Amino acid sequence: VIASVAAETVRGMFFWEDQYKLYYAVNNDIYVYTVTSGATATISNPFGTTTGEVGFCLYLYDNNTAVVIATDGTTLIQINSANTVTTCADADMPSPHIPTPVFLDGYLFLADSGTADIYNSNLNNPMAWTAGDFISAEMEGDDVIRLAKLKSNCANS
Repeated sequence: VIASVAAETVRGMFFWEDQYKLYYAVNNDIYVYTVTSGATATISNPFGTTTGEVGFCLYLYDNNTAVVIATDGTTLIQINSANTVTTCADADMPSPHIPTPVFLDGYLFLADSGTADIYNSNLNNPMAWTAGDFISAEMEGDDVIRLAKLKSNCANS
């Protein structure tokens, strides 16, 4: 457990390298620390929950615009470089889900809690979801507990 400057438990954190910004969730707020200026901003109440893990990832649109994705397992938000928040209001987004969002090839992936189902957003839109756009993990009989993207260091010969 890490304590923040607010002396509360940090629920999750993410560093956006291109923007030199550190995002960290405390209670139901997100604090944004800009390394180059030392400025801190607060994104107030993006989540309805105050406990549990908050997961982050970077999402890259096909026009090369990047945003930070954050989720507490029920609410999904995107934060742009100006710290403007957009909240997903799509009823087809899995909820509750495991708060470990993963970006891959223009899609955002979330695992539905208590299932073996992995949902994907619409292509090039992490705020839009289509009913039935999921796969069920069948390799093991257990539920999905976390999503992760592993990098490959393969070189072309």
